[in-house]
Amino acid sequence: MFIRPEVTELLRRNIDGIIGCLILLVGIKVLISFTWLGLVLGLVLSLIGFGLIVGAWRKLFLVSVFEGAGLLEVNERQVSYLHIVNGGVISLDFIDRISLITNANTFMVQKRFWCLEQAGIDNLIFPISVKGIETFIGSLAVFSNVDYGIINVALKDKSKKKYVVWQR
Repeated sequence: MFIRPEVTELLRRNIDGIIGCLILLVGIKVLISFTWLGLVLGLVLSLIGFGLIVGAWRKLFLVSVFEGAGLLEVNERQVSYLHIVNGGVISLDFIDRISLITNANTFMVQKRFWCLEQAGIDNLIFPISVKGIETFIGSLAVFSNVDYGIINVALKDKSKKKYVVWQR
C-alpha cells in the first residue's frame, strides 16, 4: 500500500493529537457506561485524551517558535547567530551573497535556511524561523536590489535548491 510522503509527514507530526482524540473517545464511551468504575476510568481517560489534544493544538500554533534553534542578533551592521554548534558572526558590509537554501540536509530539523556568504570566512547558515529573524529581515533594506519575489518562491518550494536573494 502506498501512502504519499506528505500524508505520512502530516500523520507523524500530529500523532499525539490523533492518539489524544482516540483516547478521549474511548474515555467518553467508558464514561457513559454508568458504573462507578466506568465513571472513574472514563474520566481519567477523557482527561488524558484532552491533555494530549491540548498539547497537539498548542504545538500546531507554536511550532514556528520552536523550529529555529539558537538566537539571531543584528547589532551595528553585524549579524550574530548564537548556536552551540553552528553559530557565527558576519558583517553586513562585507557580505558577497545572501541565499535561501531549501530542504538542506543538516543536523537541524528546519528545512529552510538563510546562507550569508563572505569571501575568506565560513558561510553563516541559520534557520528561517530562528528567534530574532525579524531584525535580519529588516536589515535586508540596507542592500539594493534584494529579490523579495525569490524569497516567496523559495519559501513555497519543496525541492532542494539554493536561491540567490542578493549578490554583490
